[in-house]
Amino acid sequence: MKRGAVSVGVRTQAAHGREPGGWAAYVVLGGAANAPVILARGRMQLCDTGVVGSNQPYHRVGATFPFHRTRPMDFKTGAAFVARCTASSQNLAGRALAKIAAAHGGLKACIVLTGPERPLPPLREILASHRLMHVAEREFFRAAVRAAAAQKRIATETIGEKDLPALARRLPVTAAERIATLKTFGKEVGPPWAQDEKLAALAAWVGLAG
Repeated sequence: MKRGAVSVGVRTQAAHGREPGGWAAYVVLGGAANAPVILARGRMQLCDTGVVGSNQPYHRVGATFPFHRTRPMDFKTGAAFVARCTASSQNLAGRALAKIAAAHGGLKACIVLTGPERPLPPLREILASHRLMHVAEREFFRAAVRAAAAQKRIATETIGEKDLPALARRLPVTAAERIATLKTFGKEVGPPWAQDEKLAALAAWVGLAG
């Protein structure tokens, strides 16, 4: 069956509470924007599980929770660790995108969901603030996916989650059709079909229309 254009929506997860982070939910849609079909949904690994702290690179450098039993790294070593994790996460994201493209065809768009945009300060300032470490790690995995998509010449865009409803209203379907289609997607692929998957699907749909 000819599916036409293919788009992927990605919602990354940084560590929070008991959630280890370092991964992303993704949904792949194909076809026309007025009648999309769901091709896949899954989980994209974005940190090297063999490297302690790669899911929270800034916390690992500063040796803050949950790494309080380790010693903080000196700045030079810490900067190298962050760079190592950056390269690893981009490589993992690139491999995941390549696998999606191989299975479903060339990607028209990769849409990465984001929160409020906050310019980050230099690394020294990030490491001096536990709050900024969390902010930086949320952006870290989003940036890894964007960089991997750009490297593979896939059109990539970030969309704020708060902006997604307004963009969804521009899709060439009615609100009722949009809601029904998302419910159908969930029934077709089965669980998990929670907020991560629903938002990633909507982002992919916007990319398909895009």
